[in-house]
Amino acid sequence: MVGNAPWRGRDLVLEGLLRALAGACWRGVDARLLIGGERSNATAVQVAALARRRAAELEVPCRWLTAVPGLSGHAKVVICDENVVVGSRSWSEGAPEAPSDSVCVTSASLSLRLGKRFDQQWSAAVIGSGVAA
Repeated sequence: MVGNAPWRGRDLVLEGLLRALAGACWRGVDARLLIGGERSNATAVQVAALARRRAAELEVPCRWLTAVPGLSGHAKVVICDENVVVGSRSWSEGAPEAPSDSVCVTSASLSLRLGKRFDQQWSAAVIGSGVAA
C-alpha cells in the first residue's frame, strides 16, 4: 500500500474488483474476466496468474489471453449494458500513480461491437487447465 490511500494498494484494488465480479456472478449477471498483457513481462504474467487463481477461488469465470501466443491483449474495457468504460489505466501495481485516462461512454453500438470482440477473445483464450477453449 502506498501512503495513507488504501485504494492505491494493488492487492486491495484487485481484490475489490474480483469480489464485485463474484457478487455480480452470484446475482446472475454475465460477469467474466479476460486477462491479457505482455507475455515477455514477468511481473505482468505473475499478476495475471494471481488474478486467475483468486478469480477461481471466488468462482468468477476467468480466461487468460496472455497465455495464447499472438493474442496478448492490452485493452482495458468494462461493458455494462450500454455503458462502456475504456481507457489506458492499468489495474496493476503502480497504476494509480501512472498518468492515464479512462472514459465512460453510453452507446449501444459501441457496447455491441466491443462485446463481440470480447466474445471472440474469450473463445480464443486459455481456461484454468491451460487448454485453449
